[in-house]
Amino acid sequence: MTPPTDEERLRIVMREMLRSGQAGARPPVTPAELRNQASRRTLRRIDTKVVVAVAAVAAVIVTLIAVGPLRSSSGPPHPVTNQPTTTTTTTTPSTTTTPAPTIPAAAASQLDAFVAAESATNSAAATQSGQQPPFITDHSPPEVDGASIVAVAAFSYEPGGLPVQVLGYSGGRWSPVAALPSPTGQAGSNTSASVVYLTQAPVSVADVTGDGRPDFLVMASAADNTPGFVVSQAGGIWRYIAFSGPNAPPGTDVLARQPRFDGNTLVSDYDNCIPDCAQGRNSTIVWTYQPSTGEFTAPNPPGVTTPSTTGTS
Repeated sequence: MTPPTDEERLRIVMREMLRSGQAGARPPVTPAELRNQASRRTLRRIDTKVVVAVAAVAAVIVTLIAVGPLRSSSGPPHPVTNQPTTTTTTTTPSTTTTPAPTIPAAAASQLDAFVAAESATNSAAATQSGQQPPFITDHSPPEVDGASIVAVAAFSYEPGGLPVQVLGYSGGRWSPVAALPSPTGQAGSNTSASVVYLTQAPVSVADVTGDGRPDFLVMASAADNTPGFVVSQAGGIWRYIAFSGPNAPPGTDVLARQPRFDGNTLVSDYDNCIPDCAQGRNSTIVWTYQPSTGEFTAPNPPGVTTPSTTGTS
């Protein structure tokens, strides 16, 4: 027996549907329509799968564009996350240095004028007091002293009892900043504090105490040995520096026999007075400032066992 064809099977199905009363709900379907309906079901299934696939691909593309390698560089920049910044600062201690003043060109001539005026006043006072000439005035050149400008002047006579004066220059004028009586140990034990015996030699300047500030040597007069004394502020105040050694008994302010500044060293001569001082042998003595005692000391010359006490005579 030959199997039924597709059309025959469709007819059988249709007859069965009609017999069961289900055909009244819809019109008879021809075999062509059944084939079309089957094709549409298949297309719908295919279309659904395509739509789902396309949707999935679209989602992947969107993701790659938004956050992946397909992201456009022209879009808004990625927000920058602020990171804590550590700053290292090296502080160098500041050093404030007061520059040394420059001595004005007019300071020297103004010093000459100031000392000349003081000298005229003191000379008139010396005459009135019965002092015998000569009346001598010496002074140093202007010197830089730290942040100041200073000079030392000495007068043979000063009515106020302060014949040695330290002068300071400020505001275009000179004025006393310290004053000293006559130094101890000069010739003449009865010398008034207002009197100091001077030579015509100018006042010398050097740093012989080693404190970086100027010291001044004033030359005195005493027969033929020409003593001198040092004016200094070593130790913090202006004063005479005492001597202890040859030709200078301890505690005296005056050093005999040609004291002088050799660079920044104080030296003097020594005469052994053998057989007498006129025929004696001279040697040089080097003096050293002692900050612990505030005085100059020197060793004895060769052959001398004890300090000479000849003083300034």
